[in-house]
Amino acid sequence: MTIYALKIAEGLGYTREHSIELCVAALVHDLGMLDIPFQIFAKGTFDLKDIALLRKHPGHTCDALKEHSAESCCWLADIVVQEHEREDGTGYPGGLSGKEIHKYAKIIGIADT
Repeated sequence: MTIYALKIAEGLGYTREHSIELCVAALVHDLGMLDIPFQIFAKGTFDLKDIALLRKHPGHTCDALKEHSAESCCWLADIVVQEHEREDGTGYPGGLSGKEIHKYAKIIGIADT
């Protein structure tokens, strides 16, 4: 997925610095999945309770990054919490749309899909 994000960035003419930032965000965007019990995935299908739990992982990732990274990396937490937001506002966790979503989050969301 990170490679796809970098290829999109290349197509958009991103600088090396911006591509590296995007790459870092893409690599850590799903860290919060570690907080999701493995049994959910073993079931094969998700019920509404499972989906609600899964939708919390961007917040878990954001919290972990804020807790364990330098203050200079706060931009990273903002991006990963937005990765499942969608241009039309149908994403989660905040229902953000359009320009409210960081450009890196949009690219990671496309690559992750």
